[in-house]
Order: sequence, then C-alpha cells, then structure tokens
Amino acid sequence: MAPDDPVGGGEMGRLVRAFDWSATPLGPLKDWPPARKAALQACLDGGFPSFLWCGPELVQIYNDPARAILKAKHPAALGVRASRTWAEIWPTIEPMVARVMETGAPLVGEEMPLRLTRDGHVRGGMAETAYFTFSYDPMRDEAGAVCGLAISAIETTAKVEAERRLRRSEDRLRLAIDVARLGAWDWDVATGESNWSEESFRIQGYEPGEVAPSYAAWLARVHPADVTGVMAALTASRDERIPYAHEYRSLHPDGQVRWCAARGRFFYDEAGRPVRMIGVLRDVTVERTASDRQQMLLAELQHRTRNLLGVIKSMANRTAETSESLEEFMAAFQARLDAISRTEAALTRHRGVAVDLGGLILDEFLAAASSDQVVLEGPEAALSGKVAQAMSLVVHELVTNALKYGALASPQGRVHVSWRFADRAAGRQLVLEWRETGVPLVDTAPWRSGFGRRLLERALPYELGAETQLHFGPGGLKLSLEMPLETSLEGPRETPLGK
Repeated sequence: MAPDDPVGGGEMGRLVRAFDWSATPLGPLKDWPPARKAALQACLDGGFPSFLWCGPELVQIYNDPARAILKAKHPAALGVRASRTWAEIWPTIEPMVARVMETGAPLVGEEMPLRLTRDGHVRGGMAETAYFTFSYDPMRDEAGAVCGLAISAIETTAKVEAERRLRRSEDRLRLAIDVARLGAWDWDVATGESNWSEESFRIQGYEPGEVAPSYAAWLARVHPADVTGVMAALTASRDERIPYAHEYRSLHPDGQVRWCAARGRFFYDEAGRPVRMIGVLRDVTVERTASDRQQMLLAELQHRTRNLLGVIKSMANRTAETSESLEEFMAAFQARLDAISRTEAALTRHRGVAVDLGGLILDEFLAAASSDQVVLEGPEAALSGKVAQAMSLVVHELVTNALKYGALASPQGRVHVSWRFADRAAGRQLVLEWRETGVPLVDTAPWRSGFGRRLLERALPYELGAETQLHFGPGGLKLSLEMPLETSLEGPRETPLGK
C-alpha cells in the first residue's frame, strides 16, 4: 500500500500514512498483509473509539474517536507497544489480552474500572479512575491464526459517576423521608397505577402491602367531611399547575382520626395533559393537637384575664367603701391582691388549668402565719380558674376576719375547715364548712357590710350558683357553703397543720 493510498480520513489517517512503520516490528505500511490492511481500514473508518494491537508485540494503532480516551498520550501512543502506552493498567488487562490471544474467543466487559494516567506521564502523573465498556476481538491473518486484537471501547465514566450521584441523592432523599417519617407516593394519572412507600400505607391506616396502591384506596381513607376540600385542592393543583398543598383528616378503620399534610405536584405531557403526580404525606396529628390546645389555652387566658380584671375592679370598689383611710385601703387591697396572686400562681403550676382546694386553703393560712391553730379535712377537689379565684378571696376574707376578731386572735382559738362531695337532685355538689371555736366574744360588726360578707352572700350565689349560710354564735363563726362543682376524688384526708 503506497503512502497515498486511502487508509481512512481524518487526522489519524494522515498520521498513519506519514508514520515510519519500517522502524516497528510491523514493517513498512505498503508490505502489510491484506488482512491487516482491512482491519486498519475498518478501525480508521469506525465511529466508536477503536484500537488495533498488531503482532506478537501488540503494536498500537487507533482512530480519531480513540484520541478522547488517550488524551495527552496522543500522538505518542501511535506505533508503540500497547504495554507501554497502558503501563499503569497492564497488570490488570494483560491476563484478558493473553486469554483472547490464546483462545481466539472474544471477551466483553461492562463498566470496568481502571486507574489511568492520561496526562502524558506514565509515572508520576495524576491517576484517575475511569470506566469502560469494551470488546476484545481477535485479529486473524490469512491462515486464520490470531495475530493481534481489535478493540472497541466506550468510556462510561460520566455515566457511572452520574448514576452514583443519583444513588447518593436518592439515598439522602430516602434518609430524609425516613427521618421525617414522610410517606411518598407516585401516581400515574393516565393508567391509575400508584406506588406508595411503607410509611404512606401506615399514615393512611393500612398495613404495608394490605391493598394495592390506588387513587381509590387513598380516597377511601379521607374523612367524609374533608373530601370536598381535598378534591377542590387537587383539582386546582392540576388545572392551574400549582403545587398541591393541603391538610385533611384520615379516618382509620378503628375509628381513629389522624391529620395528614400532603404536598405534591403534577407533571404534563407535550399536549398539556396531566400524566403523573408525585408527592409526600406527613402525619401532623401531634402538631394540630398542640395548635388546637394552644388556641384553647389562649382563649382561656383571655377569658380569665377579663374575669380577673373585673374581680379586681369590684374588689377595689368594695375595699374603698369599707376603708376609713388610704392606708387602710392599701393594706386591705394589697392583701386581697396577694390572695388572687397565690391562686393564679397555683393555676399556672398545675396541668389542666386547675388547683386543689386543700392546697388553696393551706396557702392562705401559711401566708397569715397561723397554721398551728388549724385542721383541714377533705378529699382532693380540683377547682377551675374561675372557681379558684372566688374561693381564694373567700378563704382570704375568712382568715383575715379570724386573725382580727375570731379564733386566730387568741391562742385558745381553733379553726376547723372540712369539705366533702354530696349528690343532690341538681347534680354533684361541693359542701364546705368553716367552724371556729374558742372565741370568747363574737363581734359581727366587721361582717355586716364588708367585702367578705358581700362576696359570700352576693357574689358567690351569682357567679357560682352557691348557697351560703353565716352564723355568729358563742365560740366563733360558722360558715356553710354549697356549690355545684366538677371535681376529682382520691379519698379523704386529714391534715393537722403545724402539729
């Protein structure tokens, strides 16, 4: 074959013609046997990266597409032994080369990793891991003997790395979904087929795999009262091409109701028809319950605040009416504010916005430093905020009166407070009795028109539906109070204070 014979186009065709093949074991190009020339023509004309490793020495020839694999090793790789060009990977590929040369059977590999040095330096260069899908095919001479290899190789490094990135991304997404306890779904709108994650089954009240995922199976779990809203949100997302975001209730077979937050989006074909919808589902029952409770507590706080301000305003007016000086007003008003403050502190300490009656009474005696002359007896009785406020003022007035004029004004006096529950025709009642003993002379004057007596005889009946009876007799004051009340009971107790 003369140097100007057509052995292929492109740069590699020109380089092959110009190369001094007589300096290689292959000899001058014109003297090559027809089988080798035919293999050369096919290699140079091929559209895929191709190599010829010719003769026992495996002298290398390659085409234009193969230059992308060689990178900086081109053009020095032309006409040299393959073992020299690929010295860094030869220990890996040499056994495969030897197998094809010996057996004459082709060998195919897919996405094989190889550590290549392609910056032009076999030693000391920058190594990189590249992946190849390849075919090692035997070259044969005119007698049919194997005389080299014809290699087709496609570098798949970009594909492998992209798949790895995708897997890592999917792993991170899966981890995020698992950590957040999200249920994922994928709905083929055209066929109706769906895929659900295991958590998606559980959120909707199914065991994983219990039913075939479908639009109908999902809709069957939507609370009947929420179906209209769910469908409206789904339709708006589909028709207006906006993200789907909606919260609704899921009704489980055991009657349990769970709140679900769904987020998703539709995908469309070239004609604009919705063909697919993917999304995630999250159980937000705990958050919704907490939010509802917060709103309830806020409303309760606002209600209690308005009531408390009304009580303080009334208390200020009544205290002013019975006070003969500013100093007397300030002392009485401050004491009554302190009683309310103690009750409010107790209400904030106890869950359920309630305070125990026994604790409330005890706090008032402790505040007056007169607990050693008192006996409390009664069951646990939880008072709501409104009742606790009123009772704290009642007990405060009774303790104050006992300190000034009653049983606590002398060492011989005693106060016995008891309470119990009673079933009446109108419902369950709380009955409280206050009895003082050891009072030598009873003075009813302070109670004739004072704040305490108005509270007992006017405010409690009006606010709480209570019935009260006051009796001033020999030995001290006696009070009987009965009111409707929802309470809890854990058995009677007797608490002698200070002894």
